[in-house]
Amino acid sequence: MSKYRGIWFCDKCFASIPNGEAYHENGKKDKCSKCKKKWNFVRNILAIVVFGLGLGGGIGTYENLDRRVEDNTTAIVATVDYVAGLEVRIERTFYEIGTWGRSVENRLEDMRAKYKKETEILQETISHLRKETNEILAAQKKLQKDLGNGKLAEEQVALAIAMLTQRARDTEEQLSVLLRNPKELIEKVVKPTVGIAVRDRNGDRLRGSGVLFRKEKLVDKKTGLIRYRYYGFTAYHVWESVFKYYERIKKPDRDPIVLPDGRVIVPSKVDRTLNPELLVYYYGGNSTRRTLLITGGEFLYPNKPLHRSWKAIQDITVFTFESTRGDLAIAQLASDAEIKDYVGYGSRIYTTGIAVGSAPSLYFGTVASPKVTNDMGIYFNSFGYFGQSGGPVYDAKTLKVISINQRILVHQGFSPLSNTLFGTLLSDIRRVWSLTAPREHKKLLNP
Repeated sequence: MSKYRGIWFCDKCFASIPNGEAYHENGKKDKCSKCKKKWNFVRNILAIVVFGLGLGGGIGTYENLDRRVEDNTTAIVATVDYVAGLEVRIERTFYEIGTWGRSVENRLEDMRAKYKKETEILQETISHLRKETNEILAAQKKLQKDLGNGKLAEEQVALAIAMLTQRARDTEEQLSVLLRNPKELIEKVVKPTVGIAVRDRNGDRLRGSGVLFRKEKLVDKKTGLIRYRYYGFTAYHVWESVFKYYERIKKPDRDPIVLPDGRVIVPSKVDRTLNPELLVYYYGGNSTRRTLLITGGEFLYPNKPLHRSWKAIQDITVFTFESTRGDLAIAQLASDAEIKDYVGYGSRIYTTGIAVGSAPSLYFGTVASPKVTNDMGIYFNSFGYFGQSGGPVYDAKTLKVISINQRILVHQGFSPLSNTLFGTLLSDIRRVWSLTAPREHKKLLNP
């Protein structure tokens, strides 16, 4: 405070102080009454603002917290529902697979009672079905044990259930083909498979396998007699050495070779007395021996050596013969569209051929790779042995020919027994065939 002409004034607001009073508190000068009022007003305003901000922030924080609690509650409820649903699905899957597994043996026994002869022929396929079913049930038990021990994470459980279910579906798919009508499988897949043999002065010998795929009715206009012309194919390499033999006997034998030291080397002469002849063995679904020996057959194309380097896509040759019998089974060839729709990774196949026991055998397998690079064709997982070359490969759904058995995977020093087969898709073979075959044969491989 300051005094001027006898009047006291406030140093801050310059307001006059009545009676010259001065306010002291704890030895310090106090504010004048006007300063006090002004400060109290400002302080009240600030308090209101702070309270308002605090109240607004509190409400916002409460609302955010409430939303988080609500969201967490929803998530927890959804998780509980998902886990409960997963447990229901797992239990239902286990129940369905268990029930299905127990039914397989019963259905196979029913089939055996109804189709005793066909069941004997299909014994290899039935054994494979039993083995796969037992492995599925064993995998289910292990999965149940792992779930009980808490060893599997949620993602692992879902994947294991999906794989188990898919294996059961694939096995049921094959079983349904068998149970649908075993006679259909024998008629469409096994019976058309034939043996390709050669006859010469040394005897008769099987060289590979083949399949009959076309039949034409022939009527003699003069006599009215009916005959049938059949067409089949085998792998070119099955008969390649015979084609080369016929080329060699057309040429003269090589002259003796005189060495500088006077010695003479006489090259071996070609045996022109062999006279190879094509034989076709027809088994008619018999699993022990052929029921018909077909002679007088001939190759249409190729019918001579392919002098240029050839690839797997050309490893096929078509033969034909005539017979008075019109009841020989023929296979159906899949169209290009059917091959495109049904053949892919993991698709199921049947393969047949004359290998073990010198009679047609039926094996079940899968497509490992539908298109292998370097013109290797298609790659199958199925039984393979020498003698199956030229045999047909069928799609398991349509029971139509999709490929030809051309090679098996053999390592030096190992048995030729293999689960790896190579072939070429019929759609690819047709493409090359239509360009290289004579005009009258270009449509032979069309379905």
